[in-house]
Amino acid sequence: MKTINKILLGIILGVSLIVITTNLAGSVGIGWWNEMANVSLDLSGTDENAWMNNIGMETAYDSSRGLVYIATTGGEFGYYNISSNVTIDLSGTDFGGWIGASNINSLIYDSEHDLVYLVGAGGKFGFYNLTENISYSLGGTDVADWMGTATLNTLTYNPDNDLVYIGGLAKFGYYDITSNVSTSIGTALTISRLMYEPSSRNVIYVGTAGLNPFQRYNITDGVLTDLSATDTDNWLGANTLRGLAYDSKRDLIFLAGTASKFGYYNITSNVATTLDGTDPGNWLRGNNATSQLIYNPDDDRIYLAIGTVTTNSRGFGYYNWDENITGDLYSTDYPGDWMGTNAINTVVLDSDRDLIYMAGASGLFGFYNLNEETPHVSTCTPPLTGNWHIDCYDNCTWPMSKLIPGNITISGSGNLYLASIWYFNSTKPYIFMDGLGCNLNIYPGGGFRT
Repeated sequence: MKTINKILLGIILGVSLIVITTNLAGSVGIGWWNEMANVSLDLSGTDENAWMNNIGMETAYDSSRGLVYIATTGGEFGYYNISSNVTIDLSGTDFGGWIGASNINSLIYDSEHDLVYLVGAGGKFGFYNLTENISYSLGGTDVADWMGTATLNTLTYNPDNDLVYIGGLAKFGYYDITSNVSTSIGTALTISRLMYEPSSRNVIYVGTAGLNPFQRYNITDGVLTDLSATDTDNWLGANTLRGLAYDSKRDLIFLAGTASKFGYYNITSNVATTLDGTDPGNWLRGNNATSQLIYNPDDDRIYLAIGTVTTNSRGFGYYNWDENITGDLYSTDYPGDWMGTNAINTVVLDSDRDLIYMAGASGLFGFYNLNEETPHVSTCTPPLTGNWHIDCYDNCTWPMSKLIPGNITISGSGNLYLASIWYFNSTKPYIFMDGLGCNLNIYPGGGFRT
């Protein structure tokens, strides 16, 4: 457990500045600097004729062809071809114009039938056939029109019974491709995420909005069970769960959602435990909302797409079970800070190439490379906006005054030399020093002002 000491520098230097240090026996892992895998590249310019301008809502991966499907608001739909490095617009493939400008909220690739299923606003449900290059509506397959024009939010595919499950605003059901019929299971809940657990239990985990955000559907007996009360000290609360991921190594279900909720459900003990406090510098806490989680068995990490971000955080991170750290990966967008402060709504794993694709606000699209080291860039110069992360290894010297736009975090070991004034734009900034071995040497003429 870290011991956090807050020191008011106003006592020493006559300014309102807080320095936060940590008292640790040993080194500290820094979430945004993972030397094993640490570069995220921008792909937003690969869309021919700049068609992808809206908010990316969901991605799906076709491993047989090396394609990443992308769905956005405004009915935009397409795929990224890894081999050609081109993102193709499929928006005009909807036979009869059935998608129109409706938001597409979820995609899933059915490898058994080589189809991509999609759902969205206004009861939109259908599939894209790559061989024919046509997107077909399945809206008429719902018995007694049970989907209607409701907003449909999520899909999951069960390869064992060859069914596609659908969830949305008071809607829950499945589509049988053999009979071409969509059947209602029935619910009054607003379903935000469905996840089929790939084990012998034959269950689907369900994230919802409101008082009972965590559910489990047993496919065998058709019973939907509320698991919300398994959360110790009611840490889930009345929030929306959008992120669900299965950790096959530990037999755990990771969950995340609005109000920075993040934790895991232990299937064996039937207890849901919060991971609040595992994020160095509190980067995840506040009013962040995680949109999606994925588990990568190769590096044994959970990756988070943050769909709502605050001024103190960004939209992409990971959780390391062995270190019990939820790390921020925002500074891996090299070069050019292309993620910025944009929300990231979706992530999908390409296990063949060890890449994680992501999409989000303002046409954001790119990938995180798990197997490439980032060229080290000096951290001695403050950014124009946002917080400033300083790697003490750079042994920076500041003889000239600097304008500091936000807070400062310092990590690593080495010596820093301040012989000038740092002027902070904010009224109550802080410096967070994470770990031992870094010395901040302040010479005459050096100091802090707000």
